[in-house]
Amino acid sequence: MLFHSVSLLNHSQPVANETAFWASRFALARLSSRIIPPDVVTINPDSPTAYPPSCEATIFLLCLFYAWSSSDMDEYFLDNIRASANQSTAVAIEDGQVIQDVVLYPNYASFDTPPSRIFGDNMERLEAIKVQVDPQSH
Repeated sequence: MLFHSVSLLNHSQPVANETAFWASRFALARLSSRIIPPDVVTINPDSPTAYPPSCEATIFLLCLFYAWSSSDMDEYFLDNIRASANQSTAVAIEDGQVIQDVVLYPNYASFDTPPSRIFGDNMERLEAIKVQVDPQSH
């Protein structure tokens, strides 16, 4: 089972078409895949948070989920979920969404997502808090 995330400013028809393409690709192969409809991040803009680092825009979260039963397929699905996330991001950018620096939702992000892609501009502040709370953790 594998998750990945795409952060969007809106769920446009080109993005919907792209997610439908990936879902059908695996349905035809009788493999399990699911594109979970976008959630909306709701936050209090007056309260500092680790995620999202900025309250300037509403973020729509597109969760990609693939499941399979054979470990022989691990690399195949890892490659395809990355390709799906990259292509969905490219389609959204081509559709006019400025999402190159929009952070990814931690619960949906792939296991190998760098923390900077999740916490964005908050990384420096979070690292400083970490040093204060747990100075031995370096």
